[in-house]
Amino acid sequence: MQHELRRAQTRYEAFLKAQATYEARLVAFRQVQEQQQHLKAERARLEETLARLEARRRELEAQEQRLRAELDRVVKQEGSLGAELRASRSEAQRLEAYLQGGTDLAEGPRKARSAGIEGVLGVVADLLEVPQGLELALEIALGGRLQWVLTRDEQAAKQAVEYLKREGGRATFLPLTLLKADSRPRRDWSQFPGVRGLARELVGFTYPEALPTLLGETLVLQSLEAALELARRHRDHPRLVTLEGELLEPSGAITGGRVQRGGQMLAQRRRLAEVRAEAEGLARQAQALSVRSAELREQLQGLALGEVRQQEEAARVELRGVRLALERLGDPQPPEAPEAVAPPDTQAQTTLAGELEGLRQELTRLHETQRAWTHHREQLRAYQEAQQNRQHASARLQAIGLELAELEQRCQVAAGRLEALEREASRLGLGALEASVQQARQRLRGLAEEESRLLARTNALLGELEQARISLARRESTQEALLLELAELPEGPAEEGNPRLLARRLAEAEAALEALGAVNHLAESEYQALAQETEQLAAALAEAEAGVARLEAELRLVEGEYRERLHAAFHRFRERFHEYAQALLGAEARVEHDRSGLHLVLQPSGKRTIDLGLLSMGERTMGALAFLFALAGTAEEGRGLPIAVLDEVDAPLDEANILRFTEFLRRFKGETQFILVTHQKRTMEACDALYGVTSERGLSRVYSIRREDALS
Repeated sequence: MQHELRRAQTRYEAFLKAQATYEARLVAFRQVQEQQQHLKAERARLEETLARLEARRRELEAQEQRLRAELDRVVKQEGSLGAELRASRSEAQRLEAYLQGGTDLAEGPRKARSAGIEGVLGVVADLLEVPQGLELALEIALGGRLQWVLTRDEQAAKQAVEYLKREGGRATFLPLTLLKADSRPRRDWSQFPGVRGLARELVGFTYPEALPTLLGETLVLQSLEAALELARRHRDHPRLVTLEGELLEPSGAITGGRVQRGGQMLAQRRRLAEVRAEAEGLARQAQALSVRSAELREQLQGLALGEVRQQEEAARVELRGVRLALERLGDPQPPEAPEAVAPPDTQAQTTLAGELEGLRQELTRLHETQRAWTHHREQLRAYQEAQQNRQHASARLQAIGLELAELEQRCQVAAGRLEALEREASRLGLGALEASVQQARQRLRGLAEEESRLLARTNALLGELEQARISLARRESTQEALLLELAELPEGPAEEGNPRLLARRLAEAEAALEALGAVNHLAESEYQALAQETEQLAAALAEAEAGVARLEAELRLVEGEYRERLHAAFHRFRERFHEYAQALLGAEARVEHDRSGLHLVLQPSGKRTIDLGLLSMGERTMGALAFLFALAGTAEEGRGLPIAVLDEVDAPLDEANILRFTEFLRRFKGETQFILVTHQKRTMEACDALYGVTSERGLSRVYSIRREDALS
């Protein structure tokens, strides 16, 4: 009986242990179930977040592609508009220079316009605004009045007249204060066929009150046939002018025929106004495109595509960790409840031992899952820290990009100054020759003016000499006639008997002699002296013309040599830029030249042809270095820069580009001394000497290490 009791006690204790084990396994199973549900919910949330981030990323990438395409189009339009604007401004400057020079004006109006007299308003041709197609008609209708000078009052006109008396020239002035009001009755001619209208109503004028005086009632007609028909019907017609330049006066006179360069005076002024308006319109379009380009670049920077990609990558990493944890948890099964009473035989012990081993394995697996989850959390925390570091690096990279853009701008300014200095240096000899040519031309103009003055004086003296010879011949003829009459007179008393006849004839002879006037007996000698001086001036003029011809020939030689050297320098620059771009970027490079200047185009490996301004920071840095070193190597003697200071130019470069950069430095260190400011270890490894500054307890110390000292 006692033995049975012990057996029952043992079986009961085994049951209690099995019950405790079951409860522990049940708690662990429930914990695993809760953890699995939590991980599944986290997986669903992460999958939803990842899908949303992927959709957002695709949307931003499409928007970025659209913005970049529009930016490319705007940049191309900016380039073409810039070329058109420069051409329009160049044409406007040419026309302004031509019209300001007054080549198409007579001497008097030109001098009066440029004299700077207060109250002189300008030449009529400069104040008119003529529509296209009416230039010839208005030029014929106005005639010489095109070159009249408009003044504010008669005092200004008087001052201008006095000025022309001193300086030479003659002009017609129209003071506004002396204009007469047009009181004639107006007649409507618009109903007649072929009539374009009154000339003064078809044009614009700065001072419209002067138009009645300038054009009166002049009518503009379509053709000569229409003008003749109107003249036949109305004998009291006003002046009629046709579009082809025929003019019908009220008297019936008709003026017509071929006109050499007719209408050019007004057409050039109209063209200048059109070109100015066109240039202003192009400038407004270019400004609008520049604003749009800045907006597109700002939109591209504000897309936050990189931030979305970082968030997407973080979600992917977190989702992979959750899936890995779920895989490690597997599909747990609930534990089996123990029997109320189990016999303590060998089979039961074996079963309990197996269950115990299974529980130990389950506990080990749970510990591994916990460690994996802890490791995943540490990885996620490290990734978040790396993401923060990446954001800091991105901010630093943007700052470096801004510094690089400023450096590129400074490089462009320096390149422009260098080009200007080289151009100025190459033209030093050319400028001296041009100055000599200008002096010779001034001397030539002076000699020509002196020759003209002497020729005028010679012609005047020749006229005086001819008049003197005529007067002398008349006197000799009169003297001979008087001698003949005297010889025919009767001798003796008859001579004394006719004193009245002799007195009358003597008076007639004296009157004829007085009518002949004074005779310049020195005219012939003065003519000979002036003729000799004219010959000397003609010889000097021929010598000056020969000198000018020699100087112009030398000038052409210098200009030809300058163009050859410029072409050779451009060829060397293009070759070196291609070579250095290959060495630094492994990219195809070319230089395009047009009227707007030089355009550098790079095509990195695996990318389409792209402008330098649209490359990444690293590619732009390498492209800018290729440009600077190619520019330095264009000299004929082939020497590069003696010294180059590079301040953190390798900051935006990746590992591969840093290796290319250091290889490039080693290649050129024989002819150029490089001073680098850098934080890149790869760049430091390529240097021959390192210099550093430390600050300890408020003191700065400079350290230097040379490669050969460190290796020895």
